[in-house]
Amino acid sequence: MRKEIENPDRRRRHRGAAALAVVLALGFLLPAQAFAQCEQFATANLALTALAAKDTSNLTDYVSQEKSFIEKTLSKTSSFEMEARLEEFDGNINAWLADWWKNRLQPSMKDMTKQLSVTQIQQTMTVGMVMDAQLVDETLKKKEELMDEAHRRYAPSELTCQSTSVGVGQTKAYQMSRAINRGFAKDISKQNGNTVGTPAAVGRGAEIKAQWDEFVAKFCDNTKGDQGCTTAGTRAGMHKDMPALLWGDKQTINLKDEPDNAIMVQAALRYLVYPASPDPIPPGAVVSAPGHQAILDRRADQARSNAVLNAVGQMLSERVGVKQDSGMNSTFRLMRQASGISDENISDDPSYSEIRDAVTKDRFLNPEYVVNMISNPEQVVREQGSINAIRMQLMNDLYRRSEEALFMEAAAYSFDLDKQMPSSSVGSAPLKQQQ
Repeated sequence: MRKEIENPDRRRRHRGAAALAVVLALGFLLPAQAFAQCEQFATANLALTALAAKDTSNLTDYVSQEKSFIEKTLSKTSSFEMEARLEEFDGNINAWLADWWKNRLQPSMKDMTKQLSVTQIQQTMTVGMVMDAQLVDETLKKKEELMDEAHRRYAPSELTCQSTSVGVGQTKAYQMSRAINRGFAKDISKQNGNTVGTPAAVGRGAEIKAQWDEFVAKFCDNTKGDQGCTTAGTRAGMHKDMPALLWGDKQTINLKDEPDNAIMVQAALRYLVYPASPDPIPPGAVVSAPGHQAILDRRADQARSNAVLNAVGQMLSERVGVKQDSGMNSTFRLMRQASGISDENISDDPSYSEIRDAVTKDRFLNPEYVVNMISNPEQVVREQGSINAIRMQLMNDLYRRSEEALFMEAAAYSFDLDKQMPSSSVGSAPLKQQQ
C-alpha cells in the first residue's frame, strides 16, 4: 500500500517561496516611483545600485534556502519514499511472480508438455499409420495389377474357347467313329462269312442278285453309261467315288437323316475289300480233311481282309456325322464360316474329320486370327498351348494311320506267302529225305 508522508515545514517553505516569487515579479513588472526631475545622476545611480544589490542578496538567499531544502529535506524524504515504494514493489512483484509461476505458468507448462508429448506421439503414430497405409495401398495395388495381369494372361480368349468348345465334340466324334467302324466291319463280315440271314448264305448267285438290285436302285447312273437302269439311282455312282467320300469338300456323311448314305458306305467298303463272297462250304465237307483245310483257309483270308476293312472303314467312319449339342455346333459353324467355307459344306452335326479340318486349318484362315495375335500378346502364349494340343492330336492320328497301314502291309505279305507255299510236301522236302 502507498504511504503519504506529512511535513509542515515543507509546506510553509513552499508557500514562502511562492510569495517571494510574486513580490519579485511585481517589483520588476510594476512601474517604480518616479524621481524628481531635479535629482542628480550620481544620486539616482547609487539608489539603483543599492536596490539591485539588495535584490541580488535576496535572490541569493532564496536560492540558497531552496537548495538546502531540496538537498536536505526533499532529497531525504523522496529517498525514503522511493525505498518504501521499491520495497513494496519488490514484495508485490515477488508475490505475483510466485503466484503466476506456481498457479499459472507451471501448470500450464505441465499441461503444454503433456499435450506436446501426446501430440508428438499421436503425430508419430499418425505418420506411421499413414506410411503403413501407403505401403498397404501400394502392396494392394501391386497385387491387383498382378492379379489383373494373371487374369488377362490366363483368361480364356475367343480363340481358346473355340478350341475348347470344339474339342469336346471332336472327342465324341472320334469315339463314335470307332464304334461305327466296328459296326460296318461286323455287317460286312457276316456277308462274307455266309452268315445265316444274308444273301451270301444261300450262295453266290443270291448274293449277286441282291447286289444287282441294290446297284440298279441306288448307284446306277444311266447318264454316265451305266446299263441296267432307265433312271439314275438315289446315290448314282457314289459307291465307287472313294476320293469324294474320303477327301471331298463335304467332309460329313449324314447317316441319321439319310439312310441311303449308310447303304452307300457299306457298298463302297464291300466293293473295295469284299467284292464277292465265296460260296458256302457244304455241310458234308466239314468231316473231311480237304473241308477242314478250306474252312481254315477261308478264315485266314477273312482275317487279312478284315485288316484292310478296318483301316479303310475307319477313314470312312471318321467322316460320319455325330449328334452334337447346339453350343458346339454354333461355335463350329462360326469357325468354318470365318474361313470362307460355304454353308452347303458345313454340317450341323459334323464328323470327326470335319471338326479336325476346322481346328487344324480353318481357324488359321480367319482374318481376325492374326489381328488377335498382334493386339493381345498373351494370346500368343495361350494359342501356343492350343497348337501343342492340336499337334499332339494330329500326331496321334498319324500314328494310328501308320499302324493301320503297317497292319495292312503285313496282311498283304501274309497272303502272298500263302500263295507261294508248295502244293505238295514231296517237292518241298529236304534232299536227304527224298533219297
